[in-house]
Amino acid sequence: MREMPHALLLALATAAALLAHGQAHEQANRLDEAAAAYEEALRVAPRMAEAHDRLGFVGGRQGRIPEAGAEFKAAIALQPALCDPPYHLGATLWWTKDAAGALPALRTAVRLRPAHAEAQYYLGLALKDTGDAVGALVRLRRAVKLAPALVPAQVRLG
Repeated sequence: MREMPHALLLALATAAALLAHGQAHEQANRLDEAAAAYEEALRVAPRMAEAHDRLGFVGGRQGRIPEAGAEFKAAIALQPALCDPPYHLGATLWWTKDAAGALPALRTAVRLRPAHAEAQYYLGLALKDTGDAVGALVRLRRAVKLAPALVPAQVRLG
């Protein structure tokens, strides 16, 4: 096995530290600082899917929906096996009244992590909004079964 060059190891460690720094800012609701940390992580490691995903999530919270979508799509392209980017993309599309556009991303998220209650929930909402009441009911029930405390899903089930 070849060893990684020292500079590459240092860059990856720096990017990981910047990602953690951004997450700390995000948890403290300091979204501008979080976005700056994620952008810096991407400057150091442009192929870091998690940083693209978190930058998209923060952008969505700040109302920058097109930019958020682009970041989620970048994360998906870089690491298609990650569940959070398609989940975040699908939920964002649903919130912006694009239920049909949300379906492929949410189906991907559920395929990648079937036990992701929130992805099941948003898939149920998108199915309902696109006219699939039976599919919606199945997904909402699954969301409640996975996370009984998921109150919005329980309310929608009645």
